[in-house]
Amino acid sequence: MGPGAARAKKKGGRKSAKPAAALELPADIFAALHADTGAGHNVVETVFVECMAEYRTDGPAELRPVGETEFVAGVAAESEAGDGATIAGVVGFADLTLGADVAAVLEAHVEVREVRTPLPWTMALCRRR
Repeated sequence: MGPGAARAKKKGGRKSAKPAAALELPADIFAALHADTGAGHNVVETVFVECMAEYRTDGPAELRPVGETEFVAGVAAESEAGDGATIAGVVGFADLTLGADVAAVLEAHVEVREVRTPLPWTMALCRRR
């Protein structure tokens, strides 16, 4: 993991959790971002789309996905400080079946421009966190 990612994890004082269907992120996500975006194309900005990684391990279950966006905020800041493509947007996860209670989740997400909820048949995986 790059320095920015490490700062993001330490800043919140939380360890990350991996849900059952979590995507395995590269050990140095910042280097991986620049390897992918600098491979011959003129990619200057990119968007991180939630992948059920780096979730909080404690606290209310509905707020655990916020750990992912906190982590990505650190990587995004690192991408802006260096050369190459930057993370210009984040799509996070929020369980929209919470009704009005989803407001707390949306407020807790940092730097999130959009949220998405999986299809109903995948919600069971999300709730196992």
